[in-house]
Amino acid sequence: AREMGVEMPVGNLLSSDTFYADNGAEANAAWTKMGVMAIEMEAAALYMNAARYGKRALAICTIVYGSTMAVREHHFKRRLAYSTISNLSYIVLAACLMTSQGLTAALAHMVFHALMKITLFSCVGAIMVRTGRSYVQEVRGMGKKMPFTIFVIYILTTTTPVPHHFV
Repeated sequence: AREMGVEMPVGNLLSSDTFYADNGAEANAAWTKMGVMAIEMEAAALYMNAARYGKRALAICTIVYGSTMAVREHHFKRRLAYSTISNLSYIVLAACLMTSQGLTAALAHMVFHALMKITLFSCVGAIMVRTGRSYVQEVRGMGKKMPFTIFVIYILTTTTPVPHHFV
């Protein structure tokens, strides 16, 4: 890789704070999705009823926790992060059903959530950089200053991608 002019990172990438900070939302989303895939593979390997029901209960608890905390949070990025917790729990719950439909739904939700969340984090980042505002209640009137960005946020938070309905 060095011969081609590409610098390779040294050390453990999973524990490096600079790795996450330097690569932005896309890298964070990729690592998060890999973690969910690891949980799904473990769920597929452990086809025991006790493990399935325990993971289902844990997924339901984290869905409620993530959703509750997201509604209560006023900071843009933290709200999106709590929303991610609950959405990843939906993925785990679907995978723990151990049916082909459940695994298909988990995979589809993972793909659509990744695309949606990367776009939302980018839009929120654009608002924060351009205006210096970091809280949801400070967004009033933003539609006039950044109409396309607010429109994208509106579409992504109020609709479901069309292919999702067919899964």
